[in-house]
Amino acid sequence: CCFVKKESGIWSGLYEFPSVEFSSDINIDELIKHEKFMSFFNGRKFNLYKISPQITHKLSHQKLHVRFIHFKLQELDFPNFKLVKKSGVNKLPVSKLIDNYLIKNNI
Repeated sequence: CCFVKKESGIWSGLYEFPSVEFSSDINIDELIKHEKFMSFFNGRKFNLYKISPQITHKLSHQKLHVRFIHFKLQELDFPNFKLVKKSGVNKLPVSKLIDNYLIKNNI
């Protein structure tokens, strides 16, 4: 698993998965071709193997519509991210949204 620690905002001090945000819903085909998504991989080959159904998470001031995308990489060189084995994921402080997803999916 790959995490980045939030330094500011409502989830400051919590770890989260790398994310790509859009102002409106896009389909999976558009997502995997989008520059924002592809820039994370920086030319590395990857295989998508699971995409979650859309999850709606209510905050006090907005609703988040989220999908978790699982992928496998051959290279694990991500200097801006903390790489964590599955067995260590539950030891990191994460948002309620991520915690619920990890619990529901036995991760």
